Amino acid sequence: MKKHLVSRSIVVSGFGVTFLFVLLYTMFAKNQADHWQVLQYPNGQVSIRNKPGWYPTYFARVTTYPRMISVYGTKDSRPESPGDDSVKAWFNDGGTADISWVVRITTPCPTEEEEDNAELMAKMVQKQREFHRQFTGNIANAKNAVRSSVRNVIQQTGPIMSSTENQSARKGEFWHEVNSQLRDGMFAMKPVVIKTNTGVSSMLEAMKKGNDSPVGREGIKSSLATKKDVARPMVGSILEEHSISASETVMAAEIVRDVKTGQPIIASPSALDQYGMEVLQFSILDTDYDTETVKKFSAKKQLYLQAEQSKAATIQNVQERFKRVAEGEREIAEEQWMAEKDRAEKRIQAEATQEKELTIKETLRVEAETKALVAEVQKKLQETLEKIADLKAQIAENDKLAAEIAAKAREQQIEIAGAISDRDKGLGMIQVEEMEAVTLALRNLKVPDTVILSPDALQPNGGTAMEQALPSLQLLKTFGLLKGENEFKIPPKVTSPKKDVAKTETTAPEGVK
Repeated sequence: MKKHLVSRSIVVSGFGVTFLFVLLYTMFAKNQADHWQVLQYPNGQVSIRNKPGWYPTYFARVTTYPRMISVYGTKDSRPESPGDDSVKAWFNDGGTADISWVVRITTPCPTEEEEDNAELMAKMVQKQREFHRQFTGNIANAKNAVRSSVRNVIQQTGPIMSSTENQSARKGEFWHEVNSQLRDGMFAMKPVVIKTNTGVSSMLEAMKKGNDSPVGREGIKSSLATKKDVARPMVGSILEEHSISASETVMAAEIVRDVKTGQPIIASPSALDQYGMEVLQFSILDTDYDTETVKKFSAKKQLYLQAEQSKAATIQNVQERFKRVAEGEREIAEEQWMAEKDRAEKRIQAEATQEKELTIKETLRVEAETKALVAEVQKKLQETLEKIADLKAQIAENDKLAAEIAAKAREQQIEIAGAISDRDKGLGMIQVEEMEAVTLALRNLKVPDTVILSPDALQPNGGTAMEQALPSLQLLKTFGLLKGENEFKIPPKVTSPKKDVAKTETTAPEGVK
């Protein structure tokens, strides 16, 4: 009996614990920071939960939405896009492409600024309720709405360009227009007619015209001066076509823009914005063109290749022409340089020869003038020495004559005075002998036949041999050995430049009177 009661107690306790867990699970819920929730209570009241954490639900039905979702639309199968969700874009030249894409979108959720503002928060809560009603609590329905909006935008944007332009130059523009319409709304479009210039005949004609046109030297230099002139053709040439098509005109679409601002005119608001969703990022993953369009690209590639080959051949011919012209100019320059070099060498040799002749002539003239000057100086020196010798001889003769006169005067004195003593006679004889000895010594005075002058003797301010002899003559006159009115004086020194020494005459002999 007791065992039976214990078993029942365990069962009842188990049911009680289970009931408590179920009650807690239905009475409490948890919200994550990257989600927001919609609570619908049994009485029909709806509440929005944006704050994270645990909270009581009071038996309300809780629907959870992520704050951010990524929607894929790819042609190949992947977990995010199991089927072919790519969008087929039609271009104005008839080409098509399957475009694979991905877009990241935020569902209606308040920011920190909106949470602090009651009015903004009330508007955001209203958007969240509308989002919940529109998509019936299923986030897959919201993703389908995103795929529909992307499909509409891509299909409307395709006709504004050709498949060739989308494949090459305007791919970025295509992405920009699609992204702008997803954010702002569908743009207003209008049909236009585009005239193409891509027929094969016109292309060949343009190529032939470009190859056959004469190119002048200046035109070649200007065309090769920059890469832009060579690689970028004029507008309307074969490299600026809209597409390769058999027709000359194409029906296309064009975005209608405001005349004043230049901004696109919105025809219908963005469906995503109406649902409270905001596009954060749109990317084109892949563009798969149809087979015919790919063939057209290949044909265009071949035409481009042929055009580039033709241009390369033309540029190569121009370069060869430049090379030949440059080689000719170089040869001419070398010949001119050699001629100038020969003329310069001949001119230098002639100038050197002339200068040498002038130097030799000047040297001979200076040597002749120097020899003449030396000869004149030597002549005047010899004359001076001869005059000195004559003066010395005259002095000696005068001394002898003076002695004889003195002796005769003494004899006359003796004869007049009468007999003299022997002593006086002896003194007189001694005096006569002394005078004769002095006279004889003066007569025998040797005069040098050759006088060697130092360089100072040729200088205007230097002393001469005549000037050295004059003091001796003056001394003889002072002692009374020279008689007469002879007067000796040293002539004044003449100061003149060194180059005039040869022209200055020696005036030493003329100074003796």
